[in-house]
Amino acid sequence: MKTLRILVPILGIFIVFAGCTKDEVSPKNYIEYNGEFYDIENGLLANNGNLSPVGANQMNLRLLSNGFIIEDGNKSIEVNGIGNGLSLLIYTGSATELMSGTYVYSEFIDEEFHYNWGTVFINYNTETQSGEVQELVKNGDLTVSKSGDIYDISFNLIDENNTSWTGHYKGTLKYYNGLLK
Repeated sequence: MKTLRILVPILGIFIVFAGCTKDEVSPKNYIEYNGEFYDIENGLLANNGNLSPVGANQMNLRLLSNGFIIEDGNKSIEVNGIGNGLSLLIYTGSATELMSGTYVYSEFIDEEFHYNWGTVFINYNTETQSGEVQELVKNGDLTVSKSGDIYDISFNLIDENNTSWTGHYKGTLKYYNGLLK
């Protein structure tokens, strides 16, 4: 009987804790290339202006690891340093933000929800303009959703060598109104 008195409370505690689950963990900000994961820490969005004959605004989206410094000049923005990331020229219907939706690659279409140029890079050095890996994007899609100032961006890109680059970024995008060098 004594054993039962001890076992019942222990069993009750076990049942309570067994029913608890860990809170859902948000995906980490990353780029995945050839089975390796590379952290992404920052995002920026530069408004290149209305460069489309159909009125879409061209934005330069950059998702970058630590190691890059963003220098905001009078009419242009420079990113300097060494790190990992991606850069896409995206057409959107807004001059100040990426609109929620799926953006697809098309080399010759500069309409909303398209992008026509991109590069992905690993250990890229802006001073020497070289890196361990630097590839042009030739296909794929980018999905964007936004809640308040927080963007949730997922991408599945294919480079010029038919290699897949996937990733995720959730956070703010620092906005710049000017050309990004």
